Amino acid sequence: MNQPYTVYAGVGGTFRLILLSVIAAVASIYILMLGQGDIRHTGTVGRFASTTFGFVFFKIIAVILLAMAIGAAGKALKSLLSLKPVIEVNSEGIVDRTTMYSPGLIRWEHITGVHYRTILGNHYIAIRVDQHHLESYTSRLNVFQRMILHFNRQSSYADFSIMMNSVKGDWRQITRDIFAIAQQHLPPAVFAEIQMTT
Repeated sequence: MNQPYTVYAGVGGTFRLILLSVIAAVASIYILMLGQGDIRHTGTVGRFASTTFGFVFFKIIAVILLAMAIGAAGKALKSLLSLKPVIEVNSEGIVDRTTMYSPGLIRWEHITGVHYRTILGNHYIAIRVDQHHLESYTSRLNVFQRMILHFNRQSSYADFSIMMNSVKGDWRQITRDIFAIAQQHLPPAVFAEIQMTT
């Protein structure tokens, strides 16, 4: 593979991500501003939230959600303004810059599975890596990024997820192109794990 396959951030998908992040941030700030007396004591959630433990629990969730929203919006804006591609596929592996917890270069020899996934209307290329090498990728991330990555791994059953919603162009075709390139670099046993259902 002489020339790397490059994908840049798209305006529409990126602004959608920023808008969703702003909505999440506003909701978080609203929750943080609520006093314990402002919460209705009806329903299971209301009764739980009106307890001291529940009140503190929701405040912590709101802080985490706010931090995630600010981080996601910042990363989306940075991707849009940057001249670097958000995805680059070359002879070494896949360089991912689509999310705030992206590890950078994921080497072909460390990849043990690649899947297409849709979670809550968002489209991803989910990548599993050899667990012996996982630490070498997570060590590149700060504590907050590791926390987000841990949550992502629990929800997507993948070590890393490349977000396809914010790319420029047809995300379905780009996903197919990346899978076709992966087939050239991954061993047959690994490529058998690749699933594409778009």
